[in-house]
Amino acid sequence: MSKINRIIAIVFACCVLFFVTLAAVYLLSLTGAISNLFPTSEPLASFQQFHVISHDLDENDDLNAECELQLGGGVRLADWNDIVAFYEGGGSLDEFIAAVKMSIRDDMRPYFEQIMQTNKEKVTSKSDITSTSETYDDEYRISFNGNLRYANTDRHYFVGRHDHIKPPGFLAHDDLNRNQLSLGSWRGRGGYAICYGEFNENTIGIPLASFQKFHLIAHDLDENGDLNEFCKTELGDDFRIADWNDILAFYSEGGSLDKFIAGLKMAERDERVEMFFPTDFTLQMTTANITEMPKEVPDAIADEYRISKEGEPRYQTGRHYFVGRHEHIVPPGFLSHDHINNYQLTLGSWRGKGGYALAYGNLIGMSTSTILLIFYGIVLCVTLTIIHILNPRWLFREKTSELT
Repeated sequence: MSKINRIIAIVFACCVLFFVTLAAVYLLSLTGAISNLFPTSEPLASFQQFHVISHDLDENDDLNAECELQLGGGVRLADWNDIVAFYEGGGSLDEFIAAVKMSIRDDMRPYFEQIMQTNKEKVTSKSDITSTSETYDDEYRISFNGNLRYANTDRHYFVGRHDHIKPPGFLAHDDLNRNQLSLGSWRGRGGYAICYGEFNENTIGIPLASFQKFHLIAHDLDENGDLNEFCKTELGDDFRIADWNDILAFYSEGGSLDKFIAGLKMAERDERVEMFFPTDFTLQMTTANITEMPKEVPDAIADEYRISKEGEPRYQTGRHYFVGRHEHIVPPGFLSHDHINNYQLTLGSWRGKGGYALAYGNLIGMSTSTILLIFYGIVLCVTLTIIHILNPRWLFREKTSELT
């Protein structure tokens, strides 16, 4: 057999084995075996075996599968019974609430204030309120007895923090410690959920959202934390915190802020929404520059993302820079350091620990399966090449003439 034919045979064998590996990896990915080793994300907060994730699922989607996809095999959606077992086993709900960063239910606040004003000697007092300075949301989706939804309705189960005050009209399916935590149900897409199980920290650093070189990550740093190093830890050594000048350059080169906002799932600033839809009719505002309603971002994550300005992460002392979406309306009192497109995006600064930040850099858009396929393909080709060098006749042996 000629050398050229042998080379062709080697290449053909590599291709066959590569596509066999491709099919095998695809089948493994369907069974979840790949995600067992390579989860696609990491929890926003964790406490023992409870892990908080963000998601964009509605009531009909499988949050158990989402937990396994994000955090790996062996992790599922947390059940109310898991929290009950934790509490009945002597676990502290105060520690649980603080660790998973659960805020007080909004529907509880007005009743609490009313109680405090009318009866200062009420058993429920301000001391009962657990201080949780860094929070994500006031309800986290879970299951109840393995069910994702209440009865035959489209209301998903969630655990909420009432701190001993359950407002009238709230349907509590169960509660712990006199409604310190309540099991409720309601409708809605997206938000947060609690997963349960052993989390494998072998993650590959996938951002919550990406648009070109901008990538959204969650963090738990205060103003003195190094977000540049955090970006490197999360996404790789070639990443840093995004700078306001990066956004300016993107826009000046013809980039669309609408696409930027949608791609990075940026919500409108809360104070801007209040001005556009004021609950206080004494609020006066000018709407001469409003020509259309702002474009909705249904899966928005947050209304401010931390960045730097000319490499500086803070304004003076104690106030971190952030980019916010004002949609051409800046409320009185908001200190705007700069803006783009008549305040569609603004550069602000404020205090606070944790939240979201924009990283900047080139993200290799390959899935875990693709990375594994490339790796296996290289290994197979190298292995076959070595075998061929050691034994050139391993694939096709030349016929020997028989003695007559």
